[in-house]
Formats: sequence, structure tokens, C-alpha cells
Amino acid sequence: MRNYYLFFIFLFTMGWVHAQIDQGSKGKPIKGGGIVLPDNTPPTPSVDLWEKDEKPTKDYFNLEKKSKIDLTQKDDFVKPKTKFDPGIPKREGASHEDFKKDQYFGDVITKSKTLRLICRDHETVDGDKVKILHNGKVIREEVNLTGDYKSIEVELQPGFNKFEFIAINEGLYSPNTAEFRIVDEKGISLVGNVWNLAGGYKASFIVVKEE
Repeated sequence: MRNYYLFFIFLFTMGWVHAQIDQGSKGKPIKGGGIVLPDNTPPTPSVDLWEKDEKPTKDYFNLEKKSKIDLTQKDDFVKPKTKFDPGIPKREGASHEDFKKDQYFGDVITKSKTLRLICRDHETVDGDKVKILHNGKVIREEVNLTGDYKSIEVELQPGFNKFEFIAINEGLYSPNTAEFRIVDEKGISLVGNVWNLAGGYKASFIVVKEE
């Protein structure tokens, strides 16, 4: 009987000691020692999605800026204030007979109420002169073509409007040469070309005004 009690006490004592050991092993978690490892990840560069490209871009519609046209003036056909520049004879090697014919530049349709006629001598400035007609009526008796653009505003009539540029002379060198453009009231180009005319011949085109 005595041995039984001793055995029971021994088991109780061993159980209590084991419980104490388990509780001691659960201590508080060890905090870090404050050591910060360096971040080797390279910084992400900031990108401005609205950043403009500073590289110069070409203006493919205006590679060669020539004389400016003042579209605010209704009529700037004036006598040339500059001296003629003989330069190199125009159309060297071409036969004069090649220029003895009228030139027609087609027809266009527009709803614009007015048009602006713009022209200049695009080759040697040598005293070329033209007369301008609108539906058979003279609107400019004599225009001296220079290297600068000259323009005139014309009110269109309903339906057909025929414009004619008659070469009064050929200047110092043959033929009478000019570059011209026709723009509507919004500044949109409707017709543009060049003519090479012997004296007395004409360049013409038709504008149809729709209501």
C-alpha cells in the first residue's frame, strides 16, 4: 500500500514539473535587433506621360516660306515699287510658239460668297502685266506682277463665275509667267497653278457658286 502512494506521488510530481517546463518555453517572441537591410531594388524612374517631344519636327506643308499674304486686305494690287531684276531669261530654250495658246485650269464648286484671287511672278521679275476679267467684265485693267503676292477680293454671282487673266505683255523675257491661287472666304484653297503665256493669250478657270 505504501508503495502505491509513493508511485502516485511520483506521477503527480512529474506531471507538475512537465507543465512548468512547457509554460516556460512559451516566452515572449524575440523582436528584431533593429537591423535594416539595404534595398537593392533600383528606383523606378518617374514618367511624365504628357511630356512633349522637344525634337524639332518638319513642316511638310510649308518647307519653303515665301512672301506672306495679308488676307485682311480686300485689295492690294499695287504698282511695283521695286526695280525689275532681269536675272536669267525665263524658259530658256523653249520655243515662243509653245506659249501661244490659252490655258484652262478647270472648274470648282463652292458655297463661299466671296473669293480671293492671289498671284505673283514666280520666275524672273521682269515687268509682266495682266488684265483680270470676271464673267467678261474687267475688274482690273492692269496688274503688274512682282515677286510678292498680290490679292483682290471678288464677290461671286450665283451659278457660273468665269475668271480670266489676259497677258498684256511678256516683260523683258518671254513668256508672261505667274503663280496664282484662289481661296474661299474661309481661306481654303480651291485652285492653284502657274501659267506661261505669250502676249494676248489668257489663263482661265470657272467657279460655280451654289446656294
